[in-house]
Amino acid sequence: MNDLISKDQVFIDKLTEIIEANLRNENFGVKELAKISGLSRYTLNRKLNAIIGKPVNQFIRETKLRKALEMLKKGGVSASDVAYSTGFSSPAYFNKCFHDFYGFSPGKVKTGEAEIKEKKLPRPIRRSVIYTLSGILSIGALAVIVISLLYPDIYRRSDLGEFLASGKKITVAVMPFRNLSHDTMRLGEAVQVSLISFLSGFPEELKVEQEESINGILASSGLTNYSTITPSMALSAARKLDANIFISGDIIKSGNKSRFFTVLTDSKTKEVIKSFTNDCLSIEENLFQILNSINSQVADYFQISRLEKKNMEFAKVTTTSSAEAYTFYLNGKDAYYNMEYTDAIDCFKRALAADTNFIWVMKFLVMSYQNIGDDEETRKWALRLYSRKDMMNNYQKLYADYAYSNTFQTPHESIKTLKLLLKINDQPSIHRSLGAKYVNLQQYEMAIPELEKVLEIYKKWGSKPLDYSFYSFLGVSYHETGQYRKEEKLYKKAERDFPENIYITGRQAILALTEEDTVRANRFIKKFRSILKGNSVPEANIIGNMGSLYRDARLPDIAEEYYQRAIQLAPANVGWQNALAFLLIDTRKDINEGMDLVENILRANSANLGALRTKGWGLYKQGKSREALEILEKSWDTKLYGYDHAAFLQLDEVKKAVAELPVRLILLCARVVFN
Repeated sequence: MNDLISKDQVFIDKLTEIIEANLRNENFGVKELAKISGLSRYTLNRKLNAIIGKPVNQFIRETKLRKALEMLKKGGVSASDVAYSTGFSSPAYFNKCFHDFYGFSPGKVKTGEAEIKEKKLPRPIRRSVIYTLSGILSIGALAVIVISLLYPDIYRRSDLGEFLASGKKITVAVMPFRNLSHDTMRLGEAVQVSLISFLSGFPEELKVEQEESINGILASSGLTNYSTITPSMALSAARKLDANIFISGDIIKSGNKSRFFTVLTDSKTKEVIKSFTNDCLSIEENLFQILNSINSQVADYFQISRLEKKNMEFAKVTTTSSAEAYTFYLNGKDAYYNMEYTDAIDCFKRALAADTNFIWVMKFLVMSYQNIGDDEETRKWALRLYSRKDMMNNYQKLYADYAYSNTFQTPHESIKTLKLLLKINDQPSIHRSLGAKYVNLQQYEMAIPELEKVLEIYKKWGSKPLDYSFYSFLGVSYHETGQYRKEEKLYKKAERDFPENIYITGRQAILALTEEDTVRANRFIKKFRSILKGNSVPEANIIGNMGSLYRDARLPDIAEEYYQRAIQLAPANVGWQNALAFLLIDTRKDINEGMDLVENILRANSANLGALRTKGWGLYKQGKSREALEILEKSWDTKLYGYDHAAFLQLDEVKKAVAELPVRLILLCARVVFN
């Protein structure tokens, strides 16, 4: 019975906190309380009546009157001021309600004439379910009902144990908490990030959905402000993710105290199976402690407290005691997922400046620098993240391993790590990264199933991918395997999800050119140029990009014309010169002209790695394999960021040619002798 009363009291306290947070709002009533509490007006009224025997409007009015009495007792304010401060529409109505509730007027409180007997907050009614139902049901049936009502955790714990014993994982989705405190700090997301990171350290017990998946589904439903997330929205997202349990909560502030309500809900039955309450006086000083307290309570419910102390240490990697660091971190992630990488880097560096031990920020710095092509910074931060592996749990270590392999090793090592991550959690971003690695290795048949899985997941969720690259890698894979119908259908969907995207439009143009559909090709090319112009791209670069479209459509003659025009418009742009030189050499259209172009580039800058690679390939095409190998090896050893499989294949081909030279020489000599 005490367990039920405790849960009911948490519910009453939560409603009281919400009312007090909206005290001055005279328009705050049943509708508003129901909306914020995530219940329908009917459900709220029925539940409150069952607990305290009072309707919602009476509960709201009496809560305001208790607060009014507190103000009057402190003194220094008039009854009229108190009336407006507690949300009453007029002093006269306030006086009437006050007298009806306390039996004396507000004025008597100020003069000290009233004999004040405080009316405390209503406590949950202890109802005897047995006596109420004994005339209807047998005692044996009643016993089962009473136990299931009063002690749901007995069955819930038992079910949990059986579920774990079956060898299956429990899937958990952690929603961003609703921050109803009107605080500008993004506390709701901080709790979500902390819980996800912490619970992800227990891969043998739980499958924890990552925030990318959860927030992507919420965003697809039109939710942009997490303070308005309702239990029905959370339930819908959890079910799309096939989560057994979802964790949600509210943050309410009263004075200088913040109260955190954490609720665990069964996604199938919608039953609240556990709830916790935590109070905090100063978020800025106690953020890490309050987050760890919530982590501990949730871990204890899942019966994984045996690992709790160790994992609390691991949690420090992905959490911070600095509210400032957390705010910069969350703002940086917003910028990152909007592909605003420079802004993201600035935010992440500020987060680290506020807390140098906030290691998880480094993961996003690595990816941000990688996306802007800054090789030096990518390497630096990947090494820093990798060097702190001893502070991470196994799940976090895999991400550090991936950042390292993605920077210093080949896609083969990255693929191994990604497959290990998939065993823990099949997130679409991991499938996408795995597919991208196969594309990088030109293993398109291997890439397609991984990338199609991404779209299957998003279709099930009823949302779209976070960025266009989910489509682009699959489109290239379809194209290279000759599946043009699938490719065209894919781009139509991509166009709906990412209208006016330059890369998708470019791929549509390449496909139309490949299929020799001139009308469709011209339409996409026109749109391609329009998007570039709209982004204020210089005319020379527009023309050069047109050349690349025709090059990728395997129309080298037209590509050459566009590259020539781009060079005429911007003679100092060595990028277009090198593109033309490589085209002329690779297609054997005019190797000598291509070599002249690349020599001009290297005379101005002998360290231009792109030009060195082109020169090495040109020497090979001229039959000078040993000279070619020397230059290509130099280009490879000092290459720009990451692994370039096309460059690797060229180097490998030249190595094989050099290795075969002695054999060819022997065969040539033999022919001379025998002839």
